[in-house]
Amino acid sequence: MAGEGYEATAALQLLLDKYAPHLCAGEDYRPPVAEELRRTSVFRIRIDSWSAKKKEVEEDFAGAYFYAEQPVLRANQS
Repeated sequence: MAGEGYEATAALQLLLDKYAPHLCAGEDYRPPVAEELRRTSVFRIRIDSWSAKKKEVEEDFAGAYFYAEQPVLRANQS
């Protein structure tokens, strides 16, 4: 399990930054309070290998969020 306090808060923030980058701390949500962190487990896992699929969708697919810029996978960047 990840450490308590700062390490757990930082890990949760990284998840928010990755999956909801358009949301801003202090504007769209408040930081978790100590009581919420005591009830939340944050695990650090070591990944030895992985594989994935890329979902192809129609050009006008709205997705879960509106992004000002289309996210680009690192694999597709030149």
